[in-house]
Amino acid sequence: MASLFRLMVSALLAFANLANCLEGYHTTLIDQPDIDYDQVGNQLYFLGNFDALSEYKHTGQFNTSVISNTSSNNSIYLLSDTLHNVGSLPFENGTVSIAERVRHGYYVIVIDGAPYFFNLSGFSINEVSGWSHSVTGDVRSVLVDTDEEIIYFGGNLTYDKDLYGVIAYDYSSDDFHDLPFSGFNKGASVNSIVKVPGNGEDELGSIVFGGSFDALGNTDLMNFNVSSNQTYNITNSTYTSIDPNRLVSLKYATISSVNTDSSSDASSILCPGSDTEWLLEPETYGSWTASLEVSLIPSKIRLYNSKDDSSSVSIFRVITSPANGIMNMTYLDPYTGDFAYCDAWCPLISNSDLKALVANNSDAIKGVVSEMSENDQGFLRFSDEYQEFEFYNEISVESITIEVIAYDGSQGGLSGFQMFQYGLYAYANDTLNEPTCSGSKGFSASEETGDLDWKHTSAGDSSYMSATFNPKNVKSGSGVSFFPSIEYSGNYSVLLYTPGCSADNSCDHRGIVNATFYEGDDTMLGSSLVYQTNMYEKYDQIYQGHVDVKKGSPYLTMTFENGFSDSKVVMVADKVYVDILGIDAYKNRTMENETTTDYDIPIRNLFEYSLSNFSDYTESFENNVFVGNSSLNLIGSQVLNEDATVNALLYTNDSLIIAGDFDSDYGADAIQLTLNSYNASSNSTSIKTESSLSAGLTGTVSHVFSYGDTVILVGDEKSNFSHISIYNGSWHSLGRVRGEIATFANLTIDNTELLVFNGAQSSAVVWDYTNSQWFNTTSTLHVNASQAFVEDNATVAFGSLAMMDQSVENAVTVKNSSSNNILPIGLTFNEKHDNVLSSGFYVNDSYIVIGGHFETFDSAYNLVLLDTSTNRTSSIGGVSWNNDADVTDMLSFNDVLYLGLSGKVTVGSTKTKGLIAYELKNDTFSSNQPASLNGDVTSIAAVESDAKLLVGGSFSGPDGTSCTGVCLLDTEKNKWSSASNQTTTGDITFIQAYSSSKYLLSGRNFGIDGTKSDFVSYDYGSKRFAKEDGLSKNKIPGVVEKFIMVDNKTTGRIVSIGTDFIAYYDGSNWNRLDDDLSNSTFSDIVLLDLKKDNDANDEKIFDKDQILLVTGLITVEDVGSFTAAYYNGSSWIPSVITTNNLSVSNTTIRSVLLNKSTASFYGSASKPKQTHHQSASKNFMLTRNVVGVGFGLALGTTLLLGIAAAGVIFASKKRNKYNSGQLLHSRVGEEKMIHIVPPNEVIDNFHVAKQTAS
Repeated sequence: MASLFRLMVSALLAFANLANCLEGYHTTLIDQPDIDYDQVGNQLYFLGNFDALSEYKHTGQFNTSVISNTSSNNSIYLLSDTLHNVGSLPFENGTVSIAERVRHGYYVIVIDGAPYFFNLSGFSINEVSGWSHSVTGDVRSVLVDTDEEIIYFGGNLTYDKDLYGVIAYDYSSDDFHDLPFSGFNKGASVNSIVKVPGNGEDELGSIVFGGSFDALGNTDLMNFNVSSNQTYNITNSTYTSIDPNRLVSLKYATISSVNTDSSSDASSILCPGSDTEWLLEPETYGSWTASLEVSLIPSKIRLYNSKDDSSSVSIFRVITSPANGIMNMTYLDPYTGDFAYCDAWCPLISNSDLKALVANNSDAIKGVVSEMSENDQGFLRFSDEYQEFEFYNEISVESITIEVIAYDGSQGGLSGFQMFQYGLYAYANDTLNEPTCSGSKGFSASEETGDLDWKHTSAGDSSYMSATFNPKNVKSGSGVSFFPSIEYSGNYSVLLYTPGCSADNSCDHRGIVNATFYEGDDTMLGSSLVYQTNMYEKYDQIYQGHVDVKKGSPYLTMTFENGFSDSKVVMVADKVYVDILGIDAYKNRTMENETTTDYDIPIRNLFEYSLSNFSDYTESFENNVFVGNSSLNLIGSQVLNEDATVNALLYTNDSLIIAGDFDSDYGADAIQLTLNSYNASSNSTSIKTESSLSAGLTGTVSHVFSYGDTVILVGDEKSNFSHISIYNGSWHSLGRVRGEIATFANLTIDNTELLVFNGAQSSAVVWDYTNSQWFNTTSTLHVNASQAFVEDNATVAFGSLAMMDQSVENAVTVKNSSSNNILPIGLTFNEKHDNVLSSGFYVNDSYIVIGGHFETFDSAYNLVLLDTSTNRTSSIGGVSWNNDADVTDMLSFNDVLYLGLSGKVTVGSTKTKGLIAYELKNDTFSSNQPASLNGDVTSIAAVESDAKLLVGGSFSGPDGTSCTGVCLLDTEKNKWSSASNQTTTGDITFIQAYSSSKYLLSGRNFGIDGTKSDFVSYDYGSKRFAKEDGLSKNKIPGVVEKFIMVDNKTTGRIVSIGTDFIAYYDGSNWNRLDDDLSNSTFSDIVLLDLKKDNDANDEKIFDKDQILLVTGLITVEDVGSFTAAYYNGSSWIPSVITTNNLSVSNTTIRSVLLNKSTASFYGSASKPKQTHHQSASKNFMLTRNVVGVGFGLALGTTLLLGIAAAGVIFASKKRNKYNSGQLLHSRVGEEKMIHIVPPNEVIDNFHVAKQTAS
């Protein structure tokens, strides 16, 4: 790929105008050559062979006008809404399959399996540092994690011969990044990578890998120990180290009941597991109430039904105070395993039924079924002994009542009640920390320090400890120490609550305390001075971060710091709350009173890499977070079939789409998982729902694409077909297309949104999303983009694009207008015919004749009449054309239109070649045609002083004449004769008159009396030819096809073209004008008058108020090709590009027709030479070089630019000595098209010419 970069660099140096795209990108209007349209009748006609045309108007517009002739989709395009298109930069050998944004203007792209960095602001491509030396294999997926500044590359990759499947790259340091899980097994392929974000700045989220793999590279991470109080859930499974819901102590709660059986004790159910139960009196309903010592916000309750089915409760409700209302509860239905909801009629299942349900539940582990709660705060469970019910709303509770509504048997009863709250509390009043039941573990504690006299205080709704003292007498360190029951290492937030001073009217005596949080080894983790002068209850965060319990039990000290009174201070202490942010799971963890179980974690085809779990990773495994058996890991290892392959992942709108080749209980080949938000407790992603995602596809799903909220699935089907389905609110099938789909791009062109599906081995298929139909390449648009993205309101596309301004058919009119100045005319052609328009002639201001080799849609051949006011055409009959016939030239003389021919025609019943005559005033072919020539005519000139035509071409005269290559036709006698008694051989290519009786001729192997010459002059007065030795002394590069005598003399300036050259004669020597062109061909040239002088023109070639228009296939090395361009004396200016089937190689502009009655040039009196508009853009010229106007960005053989049209006007200057303004031919008025013209009304230009000459 090294040549790719060399080529890119050379392109960038050549076309600096795109150096700042899109960042600060601007365009400049190019001033077109300011043509003096008054001299050409205010409009022109371009004639040739083309079906589309584009104009060049702006720097940076760079029309991507032709389909690249290379085999790869290998160009970069910049498309702007305001400019239609602004640039292209081709590179070698490769298709861009992936493009992902790194930061503004900076992207990572994948070209044929290798990654590169694409800098849009500099328009450069660079290899990922070290990639070619360290990595083998192809990149198939890329994820840019901008939070961590890491790029994850997935594929069948190998890094340094021992890391497989995935490679991480730190783009901030331009270096590879070590992955703690060390990739995957040898032979692994990672086909897709997505990120599931965390809930906030402090939550890193997870990276999810999908593909074909069955192990981590670091296999030690696939084994961990789980303690007995940890949860391990399989279906909808989320692994967590501990349930963050903690048991509430009810030891000092006041228990009461209504209609309790005299044989039972209502408080006995606070410690489930005892043999005693709370029972209602037979045949009555009742309730059980716990009044709490302090108010709290419970998360859930756990109810144990009576062990005797004859006294089991079947329906109950929960009532709390001070709300004094029935609670909305959520529970896990043991019958369905789904979440269910209840309020006034909550069901409780009998003990025997519950045991049976759990025994038959495959998701039960050790008699417990668990699901992550819907509010993501722990779990909801049921076991063979209890059911849990979660409070749907957060509500402060001072007392809770279980009201029994129905029961089985003769009475109702419960064997246990427990209440939980989220997080850990430690109360300053240590009695509130005591567990409900003796022997219970995992409760918090507190102790008083120093010599303060602490008392229990109740004020309003608050209950806390307070001490009143003289600050002068207090011992250092006096206060309270809190020991929250943090049993597992992890991330926590530690909050200290302070009661408000308004409740006990102590605001004047409050002071400041020092609150410090320590790890078990007395390492200080956080400290803060807390002002206790708050009016109402508040909390202060003392610490947030990681806590390592292997160092011992962490604790918080609150000690007196200072008071605002010298004699009395009131210090208060309430509670510490510890919020569980994330729990670590440790290998080989050993903790007191903890039973551990060793688990192997199967990894297959899906892997959730939790970034938080690996934030403190060390290979010692003494204090490192590692892989958990998360929901997503278990989808890959236990839900998908063993031989599954994951081809694509997509995270969108809190859902994860998994697609590939697999079977599962959720569906085949494509499933959708609705995710809960990222769970900070388990550092993993939990699943809310699962569903099949068939989307109408059958077979393997190979790709999942998206843009905006739209999702696209591509399925591979048998017989080499792909099936495409799109979701934009509902699923719609786009149908089956042939071939495999490899890439997708979405882009908008001319307000039409296109979805481009690029084949691996086949061409692209394009869906027109705007019009809901398949798009087929037209004469003006071809799209084959592999990737596209939008940056700064412009689209960057990779692939192959070709766009033309408008569709036309071989002819357009150019009007002197500020906008829409090039328009198609009303000719339509038979597409089966090879249609070429070669010549034309203005009959009058309303009608023109167009000739060539063509067949119109209404079966007119080779010659038509066009009404310029209506653009309607009519055929000219009376002639039959052979298949090879073509009208090559036209000349009007004495109300007769003479047509030069290539090939044979039949007029009336007479077959003829060379030249035929059409009587304009009678609208019919002349009954007396000139005798047939033996060959083709290429050029016609008038000898107006003697009513004759000088005709040149590749022919020999009719019998009785001895002329070859050039003959005279007496138009009055309709008779051919030799132009001279000299012997001529060879062919004449072009004739131009430069005085009333003198002509310059160019030829192909043309000779006079055996001596060949490139140029000869002809003097009609003496009937002699003469070699022009001055024009031939320094050899012209080839055969001259056309030329312009700038000064109307053989010793003056002359511009000439051949098929493959353009040159000018400076009066002494020939000089090339095509040094900056390569492999170019030329069809026409013309000099046009400018309205203003071009001061940059040194007049070596033509005058300051002139400009040269050249047509052909003009190719500038490292730039591209165009079909018409201006030369202003020092620089080339692109004009137009025409195409056929979006190819420039098979198109041509043969002529540009102008209204000759207003043309101010000499030679065009005898033939209507072609012209063109567009002006010298003086601000963008580089001496003898292509104008550096940003249209450039095309390399070598690739493209394409410039815009359309050109032709050839044959002009000379107004200051020429001979006949500067007089017309030397007759012209038919419009009325004479329909009426016979009397002889005295015929314009006699013969005597006009004679008078002027004298």
